[in-house]
Amino acid sequence: VVPAGAEGWLPFSPGVEIKQLHGSSASISVFARFAPGASVAAHGHELDEDCIMLRGDLYLSDLLLREGEYQLAPAGTGHRGLASDGGAVLFFHGAIDDRVRGG
Repeated sequence: VVPAGAEGWLPFSPGVEIKQLHGSSASISVFARFAPGASVAAHGHELDEDCIMLRGDLYLSDLLLREGEYQLAPAGTGHRGLASDGGAVLFFHGAIDDRVRGG
């Protein structure tokens, strides 16, 4: 069990924090928290990527993922960027592209 509390969130990029749930950088499950206005640069996917929006909404390229929705990005595809106008919390499972860390 990973508590939902304030502890355990780590900086990922400006305005984005992650909380590791399971796995390693090769295949990882995390919660990701976007502050209002936060974004992540364009990136690709080595593995299938599963996202479930828990709170708020997030643009995945030009697709808007809303609270309660699921998105699959198949291996070999990518996003032109991620951005949240009002903030978001999502569940993510896949591989993290280290080129997007830190901003």
